[in-house]
Amino acid sequence: MSFVRRIYCALFSLGLIALARSTLQVQPSGSVFIKPLGESIVFTCSLVNVEPVGIIVNIQWFGPSGDEIQDKTVGRDGTAYIDKSISLTNKLYITNIAERHVGMYKCSASLGGNREEINVTLQIFQDITFNNAPNLQTPTVSTDALILCMVTGNPIPNVYWKFRGVRLTSDRYIEDVYGLRIRNITLEDEGLYYCCAEVESSGRYVERQINVIVYIIPKVSIVETQEGIASQEFAFKCNATGKPPPKFEFYMNDNRQPVFSDLRKTIDGDAGLIYYRPLTKEDEATYRCTAFNTAGNDSKTSFLHVIVPPTIYSVKNVTQTENLTTTLICESFGDPPPDMTYRKEGSKVDLVMGLNAGGRITLRNPSSGRLEMEVRNLEPDDTGNYTCKSRNIGGYHEKNGSIIVNYSPRFHPDNPTEVYVWAGKSRNMTCQVLAQPLPVIQWVKWGRILENNETYRIYLMGKNSNLQVTVTQYSEIYVYSAYTCLARNNIGTGSLNMQLKRATLPSPPANVTSTSYPTTIRFYFTPPTDLGGTQLLGYWVQYELKVMEFFLGDNYVVEYLRPSFAYSFMIRARTEVGTSIPALTYSTKTADMSAPYPIIITSNPIGEWPYQFYVTWERPETGGYPIREFEFRLRRVNVVPGTHEMTEPIENWTRRIKETDPQALLLYYLLQGLLDASFYQLEIRALNDIGWSLPNPEYVFSTTADPSGSLSSGVALPPRISSTVFCFMISWSLFALSLCL
Repeated sequence: MSFVRRIYCALFSLGLIALARSTLQVQPSGSVFIKPLGESIVFTCSLVNVEPVGIIVNIQWFGPSGDEIQDKTVGRDGTAYIDKSISLTNKLYITNIAERHVGMYKCSASLGGNREEINVTLQIFQDITFNNAPNLQTPTVSTDALILCMVTGNPIPNVYWKFRGVRLTSDRYIEDVYGLRIRNITLEDEGLYYCCAEVESSGRYVERQINVIVYIIPKVSIVETQEGIASQEFAFKCNATGKPPPKFEFYMNDNRQPVFSDLRKTIDGDAGLIYYRPLTKEDEATYRCTAFNTAGNDSKTSFLHVIVPPTIYSVKNVTQTENLTTTLICESFGDPPPDMTYRKEGSKVDLVMGLNAGGRITLRNPSSGRLEMEVRNLEPDDTGNYTCKSRNIGGYHEKNGSIIVNYSPRFHPDNPTEVYVWAGKSRNMTCQVLAQPLPVIQWVKWGRILENNETYRIYLMGKNSNLQVTVTQYSEIYVYSAYTCLARNNIGTGSLNMQLKRATLPSPPANVTSTSYPTTIRFYFTPPTDLGGTQLLGYWVQYELKVMEFFLGDNYVVEYLRPSFAYSFMIRARTEVGTSIPALTYSTKTADMSAPYPIIITSNPIGEWPYQFYVTWERPETGGYPIREFEFRLRRVNVVPGTHEMTEPIENWTRRIKETDPQALLLYYLLQGLLDASFYQLEIRALNDIGWSLPNPEYVFSTTADPSGSLSSGVALPPRISSTVFCFMISWSLFALSLCL
């Protein structure tokens, strides 16, 4: 045997020893491996305890089909492949495990003609998967609804449903591979459902929460006719129920395209409104309102009637002669056709259709929007403005037209026919002419037309004329005479006779009476029977060396007289011409000295404040001695409801004293510390050196309620003190304060 052969035999002998010691193993250890779909795994097959010196080693992997797995050759997608980059190792990689990878894999190793094999089995499982199970599902009410929940898994899981914590078993519920079918679903079926899937063999359990909201197909509710007013804003309204709240579209007449918003109108598809700003007659149409949501849609129609407010576009003024006939025409339009009438300016009532003014005025409506007012036997009083009124449910319009009646001159019935004047004075003789058209006016005396000179001045003022006459001692011999106002126009002529007379002094007053007090006398005069043609201005009262002048409306009072004294008065009436001659002699005596006369209160008994009252009175009669002070007594009382008439007192009198300056007598006083919303009886007395006056006639006043509801500003009642006790405390404090003053 050669040397080489002996070396080979020695190595072979050593190889047998190595094989006897080697071990083939696969990591991870085990014979069956279960993996979920889509995951990956690596099997590492290696020889251990081998020293491969000159020994041929071959490690292979064989797939479930028995074919050897080459480098990245298993599967068209290359998801199974081997890696021999590590000595004595062959790694099998299987990625994205699928059903085609299921089976037994064999690792085979050969070493010097010897072979070892290890088998591993790959099994798969698919985890429970919800393939089509939306969390929110919205079936339509009253339908056979399908609640989707498609579940897959390997092994195939058992699927069942729960609602409100209870497993569903009723005949209304049908379970299939697509989900849960609910027959004739209602709103009561809304809520959270649980689609449950479990695999008993592995103990796997998964549930999917599904919120079921039952939708309702819209139902439109809309009135058959809606009315709006042209030129105003208007909202066309469509209502609908549904779930979820529906959207809206509007279609005008038979148009297939919906109405869109523009500069004048706005479509609110959420609220179901068409806003018109403003509405026009062209918007009048039949509108189809369609409400829709994911459950369905519904439509109904409504007619939009556009009301056109009336507009008067013509009123023709007319002019006609007295005793003839004329017609005033008014024309207007509107939708619906307006009601029309006339009213004369200054009248409080409208004319009615047909006969008016005893049949002299006729109103007729010959056609829609046209009103005729025929006036027969025209009179001057028919002249004036006539308001044409046009009204419908959309609004109101009015416009004036006029009738002018031409008539011959005549004179105002209150035109004076006598004028009084005297030397040194000027007086106007006024001629108030009624005529149409404007008349020409002249003044005539003794058959002659007067012109302007030193005695006469003529002033024309439209339809009136004044003849101003200035009287002197020289003109008196001829100015007192008859005058004629002559007026003419193209219809005719009229005249008015007037007299200019001499004015004289008035006669004395027809009668005089008086009321006497210790230091004053109040007179009452009856006007003279003859004023001499002029107005009474007042009276003169003369006594001793004094003269007092009174104007009409004055208080005819003579003051600062002596008590218990007889006086003789000369009394004259006074006009512009002078005082009466002779005078009227009147004698009377002043009263004896006494206490002051009763006070006369002038205040409104309805007060303006809650806690005080402002009282006023007339200047009192002093009784001959100066008044030094006033006494105020008041108490709360009950009254007849709705009046200030006292029924009974509810408190005792409280008394307040106030001094006064005799030269400036007190004529007002502010009562304070009162209760709000109360009635008080008040007595006032005045004091002079003789004594107190009698109280004033019964007088009850009221205070207003406090709007804030508090007792009084800055005053708070202590606990457990009644309002009566509190009022007494205030009254006593005020009384003590008055004594100190």
